Amino acid sequence: MPEKFHFGFLENQKRFDELPTEEKESLINKAHEEALLLNEKVDKYSDEGMSKSGFVENLVNKEENVDSLMSIYKHGIIPIVEKLKDDIEKGVFDTLISDDAGARLPTLIFKDILKAKGPEAKEIKVHFLALGQRLHERFGSSYSSELEEYVRNHKDEWGKVLLVTEYSGTGATLRRIHTMFKNTGVTNYDVAALYSNFELEGQVTAPNGDIQRTFTGEVGSNEQIIGNTLSRRSRQFSGVKRPESSSPFPIRRDKSPNEQYHEKEKLMMQEIMNMARKYAQKAAQEIIDEVWNKKQVNQQNTQNS
Repeated sequence: MPEKFHFGFLENQKRFDELPTEEKESLINKAHEEALLLNEKVDKYSDEGMSKSGFVENLVNKEENVDSLMSIYKHGIIPIVEKLKDDIEKGVFDTLISDDAGARLPTLIFKDILKAKGPEAKEIKVHFLALGQRLHERFGSSYSSELEEYVRNHKDEWGKVLLVTEYSGTGATLRRIHTMFKNTGVTNYDVAALYSNFELEGQVTAPNGDIQRTFTGEVGSNEQIIGNTLSRRSRQFSGVKRPESSSPFPIRRDKSPNEQYHEKEKLMMQEIMNMARKYAQKAAQEIIDEVWNKKQVNQQNTQNS
């Protein structure tokens, strides 16, 4: 049941007790209607062969959880967008690269922002890659070779790249990416890290003169709270996971050769992914309102004063 109808929370119970009788009855009716709809959804997905313990639980809490995830994303993205505002308006970036399965939804949020606030009709290319340090450790040279071959084959069409990473705990993945880009001749890129345990911001100049900048949304993030929450919920709502071979691309969870799902589970996964994409679009618009429209309001207030 959505939190607004969760009378088990003490503060909600006090607010409910203070409402006029008509409002109380209206609220109870709405809660009852939502409970009936929820029961219908649970029944729909709890036929024989359905994993009730996992996916039905996700269905029950999905809106609350994805909304919480988007709040974390917005908190990390807004400071970066504020720093990149002029570059976004000028259309500096041509390509977005998601560095792992967890960065898929933040990358889509960035794409919506770049499309909305950049030059009209500018195409933004997006590449979803699996660049995690653990993949190098697990698959070694076969993974590195496939990844570097892909980058060499596509880098000339990328233009200016914004590499998006969800969370940097030790910096090992980013160091590995920088090395891989150096080996493949990619120099025209910036990095956007929503959260990091340590200071990442700064810039370096490549031998050819390209300036590589790193931007962070929040530094010194609590790994147990932010890192684990992002890892758990982004896996649930992005619908993709790290590859199970040396391939440098994330794979759809419902198409994983090592995981077998009932058809109704697959339908439910798709429903969750569709819902998460809509929430991501909403988050992008809220970030635009925060960064652009707030500035316009402040300018109007200054002119009127």
